[in-house]
Amino acid sequence: MLPATGQESRSLRPAGGFFAFTGVLMPPVLDMDALLSGTQAAALARVSVRAVVNWRNRGWLPVAVDEHGREIRDTRGRPRYRLGAVLAAEKMTAERCEVVAPRLARRCPVAVAA
Repeated sequence: MLPATGQESRSLRPAGGFFAFTGVLMPPVLDMDALLSGTQAAALARVSVRAVVNWRNRGWLPVAVDEHGREIRDTRGRPRYRLGAVLAAEKMTAERCEVVAPRLARRCPVAVAA
């Protein structure tokens, strides 16, 4: 229990994306169904917007759909993506990179030296 000295508000401040309680670090609650634009998805996954478009075209990142099965798009017709789908696509590409990167490193002496 926190002391009643007015430190409650200071100890609950987000610090680096986490909420800090005495001795406990908790990540913020994420809404996995949140809708993201292509730019937001790219920033979250730390890739370019073109990479997000490539994921969509390859079928790795589906466009969000509503309860009637229609694609969700903004007023300009640009697709929206679910947060969970973006994270899953990013994870899949990271796993693929782990498989492909060693093969590339064998061909590139600079990568092997680093």
